[in-house]
Amino acid sequence: MNELDEAIEKIEADMLELIKSDKSIYDNYKIAQSVPGVGKIVAVAFLCATHNFTKFETSKALGSYCGVVPFGKESGRYKGKDKVSPIANKSLKTLLHLGAVASISGKMPLRPITKEK
Repeated sequence: MNELDEAIEKIEADMLELIKSDKSIYDNYKIAQSVPGVGKIVAVAFLCATHNFTKFETSKALGSYCGVVPFGKESGRYKGKDKVSPIANKSLKTLLHLGAVASISGKMPLRPITKEK
């Protein structure tokens, strides 16, 4: 286990050095990590999947790619259930979900305000 932990630490250090080698990538990495619930794993995954946030023209396109924008099926009088595209990137959807859960459950600014009794 210690060897695996050391290998993971080395890979993460190498990834960070690679990210730091390009100013625009490093700037976007820091911005992504400033969002509550987004750590280095989520930030790196989004940088890679979106080609440094240049792959998509709009946030709607990115949301659709990540599988967080459901589409409805309608035809005349028939209204089907809204579903996520089967070709959505489920890994990014999972990372977004976990980041949101971390943000809500932690003591971060995006945590919903609850009334104390």
